[in-house]
Amino acid sequence: MPNVEEKRQQVLSRGGSDAGEQVTLDIEGAGKLTLMYVTDPEGNIIELQHWARPE
Repeated sequence: MPNVEEKRQQVLSRGGSDAGEQVTLDIEGAGKLTLMYVTDPEGNIIELQHWARPE
């Protein structure tokens, strides 16, 4: 997904919760990975992630 924070806000606005903090990792040869976890209103864990290709 292109915008992890935007999707997080959508989940929270529908009754979800944060399940951790946003993390960004540089993966050599693969790019930059941004991810975070949220839960839906029923408590299911959802991983949100975005890969940015290396420049």
